[in-house]
Amino acid sequence: MDSMNTKEKGERSVGALIGQLIKRGIPVLMPLGDCLRYDLVIQKQGVFKSVQCKTAHLAKDGAVLRFKACSQNVLTAERRSYRGEVDFFGVYSPELDKSYLVPISEISGMEAYLRVKPMLRKTTKNQRWGPDFEL
Repeated sequence: MDSMNTKEKGERSVGALIGQLIKRGIPVLMPLGDCLRYDLVIQKQGVFKSVQCKTAHLAKDGAVLRFKACSQNVLTAERRSYRGEVDFFGVYSPELDKSYLVPISEISGMEAYLRVKPMLRKTTKNQRWGPDFEL
């Protein structure tokens, strides 16, 4: 997957997420074009929710997945949050071949983390446990 450009990586992540959502019986709608702030719309309990898809990268220690919780303008390097514009981040990890659905309310910054292995110390403060969001 390393030799792919970012567009190809994104398309693979969207495909993996769609597959997992459908496998779990969650209806998926796709917008026409790619100019919107969301990549998918899902239907949960009769309500439509927008999803921004992201590719996560596994930390070297294999304990944490990291993904960008913002968009970035290639020309100006300006970063923009998705707060108020999407309901969920759909996150795919190619290294783990796992997908996650994370409510945007769980994310506070421009970068987000999902812990996939327990910490050596017993602290759980401010941790986002990945399996809680796994599809």
